[in-house]
Amino acid sequence: MYVDYLGGVANFKLAYWGPGCAGKQTSLRTIFRRAPESRRGQLVTTTTLYEALEHFDFEPLPSLRLAGRRVRAHLYCKPAGPYGRCFDLALLKGVDGLILMFDARPDRMDENHERALALEYYLEEAGRALAELPAVVQYTMLDQPDAVAVEELERQLNRERWSSFCSHPGEGRGVVAPVHELLRRVIARERQRRHSRE
Repeated sequence: MYVDYLGGVANFKLAYWGPGCAGKQTSLRTIFRRAPESRRGQLVTTTTLYEALEHFDFEPLPSLRLAGRRVRAHLYCKPAGPYGRCFDLALLKGVDGLILMFDARPDRMDENHERALALEYYLEEAGRALAELPAVVQYTMLDQPDAVAVEELERQLNRERWSSFCSHPGEGRGVVAPVHELLRRVIARERQRRHSRE
């Protein structure tokens, strides 16, 4: 979190993490389109020859406050493409909360696990722990005929028992609730931190 003291805004960085082609970019762009123009910034893409980061910022609710300051969320994702350490670290730098997106297709389970392990590795390298970060889980591709059952996805990929959501990003369904829940958890954690310092 960083605070814009002059503007009176508490800013939080939220990021999608998961395998390529699971719906991260589609989810982010759906939320961008649905956010009122008066409460959102521009959709920004940062690219190199091989990788990209996409993000925008928005004010979820004008009435939402933290210590009297307005709350603004900065939502990031890394679109499908080759995984690279540079952009993975850039995505995770200063992150306040994570949406862990997992693909329910059987042939993507190995990649789901690989990305989960990579996340823990990168966070540990930065002196952070996944268990200490607010997170939610968003499952996609559940409409596929051979999709892994949600119970099995939970058993394999959600051992921390984070709140989980079933979504269909291509249809725009189930993509807003995970972000709202994550933001609620991020704000609750920050309020708890402030209370413990008092």
